[in-house]
Order: sequence, then C-alpha cells, then structure tokens
Amino acid sequence: MRSVIAIMTDFGAGDWYVGTMKGIIAGINPDVLLVDVTHDITPCSVLEAAFALKSCHRFFPQGTVFLVVVDPGVGTERRPLAVEAGGRFFVGPDNGVFGLVLQDEPPTACVEIRQDPPPESSTFHGRDIFAPAAARLSLGRKLNELGTEAEEPVKLSLPEPKRIFQDEFQGEVIYVDRFGNLVTNIPAQLATPSGGRPRVKVLTFTQRGVSISRACLSYAELGRGEPGILMGSAGYLEVALFGASAAKALGVESGEPFTLTLGEAVEESAGP
Repeated sequence: MRSVIAIMTDFGAGDWYVGTMKGIIAGINPDVLLVDVTHDITPCSVLEAAFALKSCHRFFPQGTVFLVVVDPGVGTERRPLAVEAGGRFFVGPDNGVFGLVLQDEPPTACVEIRQDPPPESSTFHGRDIFAPAAARLSLGRKLNELGTEAEEPVKLSLPEPKRIFQDEFQGEVIYVDRFGNLVTNIPAQLATPSGGRPRVKVLTFTQRGVSISRACLSYAELGRGEPGILMGSAGYLEVALFGASAAKALGVESGEPFTLTLGEAVEESAGP
C-alpha cells in the first residue's frame, strides 16, 4: 500500500508555499500519496488546527504521516518535532498543534528533528525542516533517525463548558466551518448521552440577543434560513442554518460565549 502524507497548513492557496513543500516531498519520495486536509486554517490559529486534526486523524490509515504547519513561532526557540501516536506520525512545530490528538492517543515516541543542514530560511520551516522529515518517515525511516528523543509536546485542551446550574451551562464556539456552522465545545456525551436528537431546551448568544430552541438530527430538517441545533460529525454540538451561514446571519465568531439549557428537545419548527 502506498504511504500517505496528510498536509494541513494555514498557507491558503494563493501563494507558492504549499506547492513548494510538495515539491520537496516529491524529490524525496515520488511515490507517496499526498492528501490536502486543508490549507484554510485561520492564520496562526493553533487551536483551530488542533481541532481539525483531532476531528480527522483517526479516519486515515495506520502509518499516515500528518504534516501540520501552523507556526506563528517560526524562527523562535520552539522545537520542531516528529511524534508517533496511535500508529500514525505527526510532524510540525511544538506549539500545541498536536495537543488534542495526544489527549486521546498518548505518544509512544517523540523526537526533536535534527536541523542538519541548518534551515535555509528562518521563516519557512515547512519547506526546510518539516516537509523533508515527513517525506523520510513516509519512506519507512525510524523516528530516532530524524533527531534526538524529546519530552512530550506542548499540551493543549479545548475550553471546558462551565456548569452554571444543574442543567445550565456556559459554552463557547470553538470552530466555524466554511458553511458557517458554529461548532461548540459541548460534547456529545453531555447533550446527547444516548445518541439521537440533542437534549437542548435553549441556546442563547447573550451578546447578540439570539436564542435558539430548535433541535434536529440533520440540516435538512430545518426550513430555509431557520437556525437549529444538532450534533455535528466531529462529536460536538453545532448551531446551523439550512441553506445559509449561521456565522454571518447571527453575527457570531469563533470564541463567542453562549448559555445552554438542557431539557426536552424542541423538534418542530414554529413556522408554517
């Protein structure tokens, strides 16, 4: 089976950065399968990248090398790392970007990548350090051949929902996808302990004066432009509008707080 390198960055598609990294990889392992996870991570958002990685990594085959370059500290003393966890490899900066994955899959090995020869640039370690390391791992090189044993990577955790009263919580939007769905930090086990429709009475964005009480199983249950609450594919509660962006329509961004009251789900739309 062909080896896989899955690439995630905040570089976007308008510059040459991603293509250059792929060129470096092709020069080392021309037979590798390159998968673009996303290059649209909000610039410098380590938490967003960590959440995206947590949401997708387990669907890739064992042995996949994840090359993650969201690196606001490039050129500083932060360590360049290669980590093995759960039978997969993770290459990138030691800034917490692997933190959410490693909560679920404790690392079995971790090395600080040897910078030999020294990087050509202090601003493009994706090209000079991380892409070559990922390519060598895809050829079957052992982790300890890339550098010296290192302490575990920087830890990272999602903001925890705070219980206000027995069935009332304060939560936070942690991710906004390209459809404008608002992914929250309310996990499935809290809102849907037995699966199915979320057990939500009302969710309120107090700063926006917006309250939502419609719980659903799919986006298509909603009327066009109607807001609703459902359990998303990443296992966290989402606020969505069918056929529109909830983020734009409600004026809500990542980091926005809300209050959530659990209770019997409101299933039917109040509209005609």
